[in-house]
Amino acid sequence: MTKASRFEPLADQADRELKRAARELAKVLNELRVAETQLAKLTEYLDDYHQRLCAPQSGVSSERWQNDRRFMERLSEVISTQQKAVDKLRRTHRQQLDAWRESHLKNKAMQDLLETYCRAELQALERAEQDEADESILAKLERG
Repeated sequence: MTKASRFEPLADQADRELKRAARELAKVLNELRVAETQLAKLTEYLDDYHQRLCAPQSGVSSERWQNDRRFMERLSEVISTQQKAVDKLRRTHRQQLDAWRESHLKNKAMQDLLETYCRAELQALERAEQDEADESILAKLERG
């Protein structure tokens, strides 16, 4: 068994790990984009609602005003919760990106090592073939 063939399972494992890390990174990135979009929509809705309430209105009852205020407070709480979710997903995204980079470096190192071993084995084989050809020519010259 050659060195290269002994390292192939390790290279395959490094490749599988890189693909897994890439899938996880893509999943978290998608979740982050969805959460950021939701946050933007909630914030825009709150701003629009606030502008409508600030517009001059006549005959607004105190009960309606209090209901609107409570609604805006509740919406602000939802936005705060969504912001925390976005922040958490950003941290998770950074962690997944770091994990992917580490997997990428390991995979590259393993592929480089495997390539080096394959190249060395090929060179050894070529030298052996050349030595055999040289010996064959030398034997013919000695005989003839």
